[in-house]
Amino acid sequence: MQKKIPGRTPEPKRSGGQTCPNCQALVHDGDIICVGCGTNLLTGQKIAEEKTRVAREPRNWLPLAALAGVVVVLVAVGAVFAYYAFTRDPVKRAVQLAYGGNLLEAGNVLSKYIESHGENGRAHFELGRIQWKMGRMTEAANSFENAFKNEESNVDAGMLAVVAYGDSTDPSARQRQVGILRDLTKRFPDNGEAWYLLALALGAQNDVEGQVAALKEAVAAGVDTAGVRQSMAVALGLNGDFATAEKELAAAAGSDDADGNTAAASGFLASLAGNYEMARAQLEEAVKADTGVKTQAQMRLGLLLLAEGRTEEAAPYLAEAAERDKRNVLAQFFHAVALEAEGNVLDALTVLEAVSKTSDPLAGEAAVRASSLYLAQGNYEKARECISRAENASMNTAAFHTTRGRVFLAAGEVDRASESFAKAREVDPRYAGAYLETGLLHIRQQAFREAIDQLEKYLELAGTGTAGARTEEVAALVEQLKQAATGPAQPASSAGAVAGRSM
Repeated sequence: MQKKIPGRTPEPKRSGGQTCPNCQALVHDGDIICVGCGTNLLTGQKIAEEKTRVAREPRNWLPLAALAGVVVVLVAVGAVFAYYAFTRDPVKRAVQLAYGGNLLEAGNVLSKYIESHGENGRAHFELGRIQWKMGRMTEAANSFENAFKNEESNVDAGMLAVVAYGDSTDPSARQRQVGILRDLTKRFPDNGEAWYLLALALGAQNDVEGQVAALKEAVAAGVDTAGVRQSMAVALGLNGDFATAEKELAAAAGSDDADGNTAAASGFLASLAGNYEMARAQLEEAVKADTGVKTQAQMRLGLLLLAEGRTEEAAPYLAEAAERDKRNVLAQFFHAVALEAEGNVLDALTVLEAVSKTSDPLAGEAAVRASSLYLAQGNYEKARECISRAENASMNTAAFHTTRGRVFLAAGEVDRASESFAKAREVDPRYAGAYLETGLLHIRQQAFREAIDQLEKYLELAGTGTAGARTEEVAALVEQLKQAATGPAQPASSAGAVAGRSM
């Protein structure tokens, strides 16, 4: 017998033919909801009415509000934590961006961070690495230098700054390299590599004594390689100590790491000692060996051949040296000199113009030579432009003042031309060209006696071996002037011929 459950209404018994009490629709055993009207067959209430009743029942919202508040707080805290974890270390974030290939954004993150944290050496260091990857070497050098200043123990930052400045177009790059290397060797006196780099940098600045001292420190610090010995030999040779230089060179040749650079060093040393035949042979060997100093060997060999008047042989060496090292202004300048000597004036002017627009110390001299070549072509406008460039470069040589005087003369400014020629003679009393131009000017002014004095002085100085001197023509002109002083003949035509090709 089934027990009754207290408080429970017995469920109505439904058969397969039972109908909904509300809409009389047919329902089946086990149905709970009438599909016709939505009545709950167990309670007799419609679902909509139940929802309305439930909705209208008073509810305590405090627990739900509290729960929602907790959820909001947790979400907010999570967001702040995630943001803090990601941005509290902008340097780390920038490194991650850089590893992902987003160098530009990484650099921007670091640059913005450094604006308010300029003392953070790590930030400067990572920015330098990013700039290096982007090929912005001057900026990279500055960043590494700042990293080194703010982290005195960061040797890598200092060394990378030196290397980056080596590839930089900054006019002060060489000097800054020296400054950084001096700091490195002061902080780390046992760092032989830093001493060696300092020696090379000082050598580039023609500080021979400083170079020798730095090389000795490098050897004392344990960097005793063939390269150090070779550099020492050349430095000692530049300092005039050829005996000691030969010993260093012999030590370099006998070391285990000796290479073709020894032949180059031997050639440099021989040229310094005046043994040009041996120098040429050694330098030619170095060039063929394709050593690490091939560019320097080519340039020195080209200069030796140029000094001997072998311009056709010199030009290719100088051209290749200039091509291999785009910053080698010295090679470019003397390549132009070789081209000029060969009679290839157009190419010479192209190179000289390029050099004259650099910030190199040779820029002014290149501008003077270019101006002289333009004068010979009759292109007075370009000649004036180049001489102005030389003036802006603060040139104060006899060649500059003489060429400037010729430019004034071409423009009909005779008084200014005369003043320039006088200044040239004052700057260098032994500069033959100034006397030639002054003598030709006196002829134009019909002052023959003064012209003779100036031209004879020119012949005296040019006879010592001045390149390009036209002593025979000038000597013939002087004879005509002397005859004119006692007779009716005028030397104007001969003076014009010489003046058209004057120095």
